[in-house]
Amino acid sequence: MDSKVQLPKGTKLHNRYVIENVVGNGGFGITYCAFDTLLNRLVAIKEFYTDKYMTRDVSVSLDVILSEDEGEMEKIHKCHDNFLREIKIMKVLQNVPYISRIRDSFYENGTEYIVMNLLRGQTLSECAKKKGGIMRPAELLPPLEHVLIALEEMHALGFVHRDISPGNLFLTKDGDLYLIDFGTASTMDETSELRNNQIFEHKGFQAPEFKEIDKQGVWTDIYSLCATIVYLITGEGVQIPEERLKYDAIPAMLTKSALSNRQQNAILQGLNLDIARRYQSVKELRNDLCRELAEAYFSKEVSYCAGTNIGTRAVNQDNLMVDGLFYYEGKDFVQSGTIVCKPEELHMVAVCDGIGGANAGELASRAAAQALNHFIKQYRTSEVLPERLILELMDQINEKIVTLGRKIGKTGTTVSFLLWYQNQYYAVNIGDSPIFLLRKRKLKQIGAIQTLARKKELEGKPITINDCHTLVNYLGKDRIAGSQMAVFRHGYLQKGDTFLVCSDGVTDQVDQDRLKRYLLKPEEHALKAINKAVAKNANNDNYTAVIVRF
Repeated sequence: MDSKVQLPKGTKLHNRYVIENVVGNGGFGITYCAFDTLLNRLVAIKEFYTDKYMTRDVSVSLDVILSEDEGEMEKIHKCHDNFLREIKIMKVLQNVPYISRIRDSFYENGTEYIVMNLLRGQTLSECAKKKGGIMRPAELLPPLEHVLIALEEMHALGFVHRDISPGNLFLTKDGDLYLIDFGTASTMDETSELRNNQIFEHKGFQAPEFKEIDKQGVWTDIYSLCATIVYLITGEGVQIPEERLKYDAIPAMLTKSALSNRQQNAILQGLNLDIARRYQSVKELRNDLCRELAEAYFSKEVSYCAGTNIGTRAVNQDNLMVDGLFYYEGKDFVQSGTIVCKPEELHMVAVCDGIGGANAGELASRAAAQALNHFIKQYRTSEVLPERLILELMDQINEKIVTLGRKIGKTGTTVSFLLWYQNQYYAVNIGDSPIFLLRKRKLKQIGAIQTLARKKELEGKPITINDCHTLVNYLGKDRIAGSQMAVFRHGYLQKGDTFLVCSDGVTDQVDQDRLKRYLLKPEEHALKAINKAVAKNANNDNYTAVIVRF
């Protein structure tokens, strides 16, 4: 695309978003990386621009110029209506996990814009290409469950995506898989304004009924998803329906893959040419395709040891929560015990670290811990997927901190917590309170750090020591931020897994090699070793740590 068409670096949109660079473009839009000056964070902005019927010369004006041809004008209106429909659908789906959340939308420069969370990574088509055209089931299926979760909730809200393909599945650098591009999505309600009667063709991934709008439904997405799996694990596309009626090569292709018999049968059912014999819900497909992952491990008893140490601070700005028990003593303490788990229950441990540079950071960390405590008591047993609940929890924490900030001025806290349900764990970070997993004597940090230093690193700006221990920006009166900074991890538990959820007071003083040696000890001994190592530093910060062993 001609560079004269693209908005130049430094362009400010909506008096808020500053364009950094172009990250993608297609026939109906240009996607930019931009800096949100209100929330101090990078975002993605999609601009409605079709190079077939629109022009622009940014050296003259940022406004787009529409074709004056009547036939082309009609096509522009149809494309524009589709773009607006995508905005409306994304707003309905904004709380669905593993779909990039829409943050804003506006009209400017004679066209429309959508502001979304910025995802960094690559599509599965790009990922497969780098791996020689084939992905192993063991590396594909765990993140693919994220998309199954997203589809399950999307379908429950009455929408079908209708364009699932490797190019519309985005794998982030953090290992999360997102479903993207809702330009062809449609409601299943025939009377809704969001009904999309557009006929699209994506050869090799479209279901047999793709030309018949009234026959499309949940089963249409299931077919496209299963066709995508076949393509990614075999390197070969699924035959068009007419060819499959003559000779179906898919069973032989799957036999050569590393899929189990159960998984092969699940994909074949999802690709059945007869709609009635296909899966009628994503939940059924998810159960059969991912059951072997889900059967990994369930622990009835989980041991823990939690403690906090004020160090050289006059006030302890740390806080912690262990499975619905709220601790705030303002003094050193250690407590250990056992958490009894039932399959239908949610459980959680958490650490909140008040930001030292803000006013009364201990009050912010306490407010966050109270929100976590209330959440786990309220949703101890819930049929709602944990992924959806976590998004709600982030908003609850944000609301508490912002309310507090309006009362006392600028204040903030980092938040990290480990939530587990049956045999799955969910690790969430806001800020620089890390989460570690020790598995089979290997220690891995699973909580990514979201700090001002990280933001500057992404922007290519110099980093100072003061950047390393603060949030992207404070939560509170002067600037508002919260769940949009959360980093989310999901995985399956194994017997012997040991998690450490802690404040940066631990990692500032103890390197990962020593942490690994400590965590190999029983929980109480591990915490004592951490405490001893931190205490050796005369200027040690206050710290908090929770060790959980399955």
